[in-house]
Amino acid sequence: MKKLLLKSRFNYILLVSIVLLWGNRIQAQCTEPSTYQYQTSKDGDWNTADTWKDNTIPPVDGNNNILITHNVTYDGDLQLTGNGTVTIKKGSLSVDHNFKSEVSNNIILKEGTLKAIDYNNMGSVCAIDSKIISTHDFQFEPSASIKLENTALAICHDFNGQSSTSVTGSSIQLNVLEHLNRPEVFTGSTIAKWYSADGNGDQTGWPTISPTALCDCDGNGLNIAILPVTLTGFSTAIEGNTVLLRWSTANEINNAGFNIERSVSNLNWTSIGYEATKALNGNSSRSLDYSFVDKDPLNGTNLYRLRQVDLDGKQSYSNVVAAQAPTTNSIAVYPNPAASTISVKNVVAKQQIRIIGLDGKIYQAMTVTTQPQDINVSGFVAGIYFAQVWQDNKVVGIAKFVKK
Repeated sequence: MKKLLLKSRFNYILLVSIVLLWGNRIQAQCTEPSTYQYQTSKDGDWNTADTWKDNTIPPVDGNNNILITHNVTYDGDLQLTGNGTVTIKKGSLSVDHNFKSEVSNNIILKEGTLKAIDYNNMGSVCAIDSKIISTHDFQFEPSASIKLENTALAICHDFNGQSSTSVTGSSIQLNVLEHLNRPEVFTGSTIAKWYSADGNGDQTGWPTISPTALCDCDGNGLNIAILPVTLTGFSTAIEGNTVLLRWSTANEINNAGFNIERSVSNLNWTSIGYEATKALNGNSSRSLDYSFVDKDPLNGTNLYRLRQVDLDGKQSYSNVVAAQAPTTNSIAVYPNPAASTISVKNVVAKQQIRIIGLDGKIYQAMTVTTQPQDINVSGFVAGIYFAQVWQDNKVVGIAKFVKK
């Protein structure tokens, strides 16, 4: 049985950093609004009244929630502004020119298709069992949060990642027919298969590049199979001296339950609990929420994953999430942003500090000699970095900073 949940093999350092920054935001992002002000009634053009219930055309600005369950076209540029949500569920939205959405907008796709010529700064997206197709260029909005589960991202020309953007999720198909720029934005996700004409990619944990393109410019050739368990959110939260894990599923087929596993190295995993499925006879087509409390987390960074078990005994793994257990040594970096020198506070002698870039490289490593520890970063390229503190072969602190 094909699985949604693939065993994580990410780079450990970036995994911890990115998950801690984005996990809770993405879980909320995948939740549909409780009400929609506008819903489609049939296939048609966005700006035609009878495409919509009550014959009311939804505006593209403002705090409006819009539900598309049919095949809708839009003539011209479509720019969404405001704080609303557009959900495409078992339908499609095809824009015959440019598509742009702000970070404050939320785009949700569930077995849906979004297609446009150019994506000029795509905002926040949660896509499950879906397709996002660009017949020219694709670029995410800076600081956008992107969650892709069992979803294809197909781009006819160039993919342009942003240094401050992170894509999370699993079972992602990535097809770029020209240039794949900044593939490191996918570090926090699991790629099922990929192709780029320039061969740029091959990040840690990625499979071998496909010898041929996965599809053409219009997305023909993409195959998205609906998987037995669709995980829509998996996050951690510190509560006192414990770690609370939460996860949600959109659908379950033949599911027995979830083993909760913990690690500090991303190599050796220990089972710390089990949660049986809430689905009747293991099957559900509605959203189900789960939680588990780790009452005795390890010192420093704790990694968690779910080992999903079918009723027939087959197993698969979720992506990995992280939690920084409370310690008395909470490091900080200042000034932030920094131009030439940073000071790392709350460190002790003989600890190790590593400066890590979004590309996973260690740009500087040193042993702590003073408190705070000053580090010269004047030669670093502008961007986002992480100061990571190690002790006894474990991460005991991490702080993000920006190099101007």
